[in-house]
Amino acid sequence: FFFHAQHGIRDPLWSRGLGDVYKRQEDVVNVVKNESQVRDLSRMEKILSKHMLDSKNSAVHVQTFIEADITDLANWRDNKKIKFLDSYGEKLTYTHPLIQIVSKVLRNFPILNASLIDDKVIYKKDVNIGLATALKDGSLIVPVIKNADELSLAGISKSSNSLVNKARKNNLNPDDVQDGTFTISNIGTFDNIMGTPIINQPQLAILAFGAIRKLPRVVETDKGDFIAIRKIILLSLSFDHRIINGATETKADAERLHHGVIDELSATTFTGNNCTSVNVKINAKKKSIHPKIIQNIPATIKPGIEFGKTTL
Repeated sequence: FFFHAQHGIRDPLWSRGLGDVYKRQEDVVNVVKNESQVRDLSRMEKILSKHMLDSKNSAVHVQTFIEADITDLANWRDNKKIKFLDSYGEKLTYTHPLIQIVSKVLRNFPILNASLIDDKVIYKKDVNIGLATALKDGSLIVPVIKNADELSLAGISKSSNSLVNKARKNNLNPDDVQDGTFTISNIGTFDNIMGTPIINQPQLAILAFGAIRKLPRVVETDKGDFIAIRKIILLSLSFDHRIINGATETKADAERLHHGVIDELSATTFTGNNCTSVNVKINAKKKSIHPKIIQNIPATIKPGIEFGKTTL
C-alpha cells in the first residue's frame, strides 16, 4: 500500500532498499513475568497504518457481496496443476485464473479501473492488477502485475509467482509496486469466508476472494431443479461511493462487475492447460437459460447448444 510508490515519489525508504523496512523492531521494554510487553511499530507498520487510515478517512467505503460457483474451475485446476507445472515451470493456484478473468472483465467497467487524484478522475489505459500479499512478519505489500489483461494464464502465473516470491524475500523494487489500477486480495488463504478490504488509494475499488467451500446448492434447469454439491466462493467488492454511486449509474457498474466475473467464469471451459472462453447460444425453441446455469446441467439433459470458442 505504498502511497509514495503509487505517486512516483522517491522516499529515502527506497534508497535503503525495501528489506530494511520489512524488519519488525522486536525491542521489548521492561519484560518481566506477568506483565504486558511493549514494542515500537516498525517503519513498515507506520507506513501501512498511515496509508490505510488515509484511505478510510478519504474514500467512502461501500461493500457488495456475491456468491460464485467455481466448481469447474477448481476441478480443472486440481486435475491440471501438475501438468501445468511440467509445461510452464510455474505453480498454478486458484487465484491465477481469477486474476485473468477479473482483468478482462475490468475493460467493460472503466470507472472501476480509474483513480481519484486532486478532484480529478483519471481513467487508466492499462489494467494493472495489484496483489495484496501478506509477509511472514505480519506486514502487507501490494506488488503489481502490469497489463494483466494482455497476459495468458501462464503469463499471469509466472508474473504473480515471481512478484510474490520477491515480496517474501524482500527483493521488490519500486517499479514492482507502482501503477496499480485495481487490487485483488485472496483472503481465502486464511480460510476466511469473506471480508471488507480497504481500498488501495488512489484506486477506486478492491476485490477479495473468500475460501472455497463445498456446499449444497439448488441448480435450476429447464428440466426442473435439483440439489448438487458445488464449490462456492464469496466475492467481496469494496468501492469508493464518492465516485461510484447511483446518481452517475456507476454503482451499477460495481454490481455488474460481480456478475461479469460470474458470467465469465460460467462461459469459460477448462480444458487442457488453458482456459477457453465459450460463447453460449441456446436454440430459439428451447427455454432461455442464463449462461451461468449451463455448466451445472448434466449432459443428458442439456438442450441444443452451439459453441464459439476463442482462446484467452
